This record gives sequence, structure tokens and C-alpha cells, in this order.
Amino acid sequence: MTQSPRSYIFAYAKKGWRTLEDFRSHLVEKLQQHILAHLHGIVILEKNWFAFQQAYTRPPVVHAFNDQALLRFTNTLLKGIQSMRMEIAWLDDYHRAGLYQGFLAGAPGESTYSGDPEPLALDDWDEE
Repeated sequence: MTQSPRSYIFAYAKKGWRTLEDFRSHLVEKLQQHILAHLHGIVILEKNWFAFQQAYTRPPVVHAFNDQALLRFTNTLLKGIQSMRMEIAWLDDYHRAGLYQGFLAGAPGESTYSGDPEPLALDDWDEE
């Protein structure tokens, strides 16, 4: 199963739009021109603007706000990340190449990897 990418835009300032409605209308226009695109969230800090495209709407429906923009953006970003399926990272290739040392390794650049590590029992951990 493949996961669609998430698209977010973070801007400190803007040029060209006088009002929040001008901005929202421009986003709708561009999303109609690029029908396969989807904008999960955009924030413009200078104006305290936040907008997002409602999912599965054609023509695109864009909701825009002029308050708590950074909070809205981060909440949308976190919700988007949490909705994505995360696969288990397989680090074996990194171990073989000596690129990942892990928490059991010695000094930086010193690889202690010698095959698949044995699981540690909780008794094996030193408590300080």
C-alpha cells in the first residue's frame, strides 16, 4: 500500500495578496489548474494566515483563517504525520556499512556491529 505524500508550505512573508480572501481565491485557482495537487496546509506568519484544502473536493474547497495561524499549521502537520502509516526502519545495511552506531556502540566511528544484535533483557540495563 502506498501513501500519498503530504504537502505543506511555510512562509514568513507574502507578496501580492491584499486580503485573506484574495489569497484563498488564488489557492483555489491554482489547485484547479493542477487538479492532481493537494495542499494540506499553508501558513504565512507575517499576516497570521493559514489555509488548507478540504480533502476529496472537486472543485477544490479551501478554508482560510486569519488567527492562530502557526497553531493551526502545526496541528494540521501533526495530524497529517500521525495519519501516515510508518514502516519499521531496517538498519541492517547501515550497520554493515558502519554508518549507524546505535546506543550500544562505543566511541564515534568505532563500530561494534557483528551481525544481528541479541535482545537485551531489562536486567541487563545499568541503572544510574
